[in-house]
Amino acid sequence: MTQNTQSTKQSKKQVKAPTRTRTISFRVTEEEYKNLVNRCTNKHGERLMTPSDFARYSTLNYTTSTVKHEDPLERYRIAIAAQLTTKLSELIISVDSRNYLGSEGHFKILAELSQNVVDLREQIYQLLNTNNIVGGAS
Repeated sequence: MTQNTQSTKQSKKQVKAPTRTRTISFRVTEEEYKNLVNRCTNKHGERLMTPSDFARYSTLNYTTSTVKHEDPLERYRIAIAAQLTTKLSELIISVDSRNYLGSEGHFKILAELSQNVVDLREQIYQLLNTNNIVGGAS
């Protein structure tokens, strides 16, 4: 076996994370649980992380790690940022493509834009307040 092959095999080995042996549990209301699950999925209903992972990472507020692995909370934030970017692009395209409409059409566009801004505000709030699991927009 060549040295290059050996180093490739060694680089593919992952560092094993410490085994979790402690359990923490807490009760939430149905509304709080729905809010928690909503924070763990994107607008298409795809799960970004489990509620347990979200609670763990939010509670422990992981910012750095000595073990190389994907940080689910960071993945969640990136997914929200990607959704915001996509939504903003859709808004810009919508305004550009409907520029020919009369004043009634513009009022409809403004109403849509207003609702989209409210939606974006809520997503930004969730992105920036991941430690406040049951919080709502203030």
